[in-house]
Amino acid sequence: SICVDWLTRSTSSWRLESGRPSFADGCGESRRAKVYPDMPDQAANFGHFAGTAFFRKTYDEAIALLVETKNYVTAAQRPSSKDDEIAVNLETTRVTARLTQIVAWLMAQRAVEAGELTTAQACEKKHRLGGQEICLNAQGEDSDKLPPALCDLLVRSRRLYQRVARLDDMLARDATREQPPQSPN
Repeated sequence: SICVDWLTRSTSSWRLESGRPSFADGCGESRRAKVYPDMPDQAANFGHFAGTAFFRKTYDEAIALLVETKNYVTAAQRPSSKDDEIAVNLETTRVTARLTQIVAWLMAQRAVEAGELTTAQACEKKHRLGGQEICLNAQGEDSDKLPPALCDLLVRSRRLYQRVARLDDMLARDATREQPPQSPN
């Protein structure tokens, strides 16, 4: 709950709506133009993704999965053997890592939409989706050592991570194409 509470309080544009955190305002093009008049046009186009229904659906799915994972971890019974406990802890950490990376990436996209980041900044490594070696690994999803509920969280979080990874690649590729050529000095 600490993570979800932090997300809902971290910026004035977040609010709790119907039991799920969502964005309070659209931060549309007109607001960005007024607040950030010298922001490049490609940044506005790149950031437009965060204002879409698809973005909101992806965000809501990520937060719902995050809350479901928190509830699972809070209520989960301790495995009987030490090996099973290690396996459960490892895969729970994998789910948490995926969701952390996803939410951080979604927040960066929202920052572009709000004019807080430029397209170039959003494409920097620190704002791109990270942890692919760990997060794309499907290990454990069909393990007999893991509770079925954790296996379900593993599968769903990996699928969401894969979807966001494709979006990250697509937006970074589009942003690279839209940047004007550098003039030699």
